[in-house]
Amino acid sequence: MKKKSLTYWRKKCVEDAKVKAKERDGYKCQKCGRSKAQGFQMHGSHNYPESIYKSMSADVENILTLCAICHMDWHENPIKAAEWFNKKYPELSKILRKRAQKCTVIDWEKRYKEMKQYTI
Repeated sequence: MKKKSLTYWRKKCVEDAKVKAKERDGYKCQKCGRSKAQGFQMHGSHNYPESIYKSMSADVENILTLCAICHMDWHENPIKAAEWFNKKYPELSKILRKRAQKCTVIDWEKRYKEMKQYTI
């Protein structure tokens, strides 16, 4: 059997973190208040983009539940989105900013297995 790559394990961790973030937020858009119960699609959106901040990509604290409409706006207007996030979540914003400045190497396979151990 072929050994799975670090990218595979990181993506598994990100999927799991997005589910946990949506559960934390009650499947409700943190920007406009739309919800899954109302028939809207909910997305897990990274505050610090996973393409740049890979070590933060599976941090539940770095993921916010947004409806598909707000998520699209989030990506189309990132400066406006960052201003909104910093104003609504000032303490979390400070924590994430500090975390973003650190360079962290992660064993994604180990982290995924640890995450699953606590959810079973």
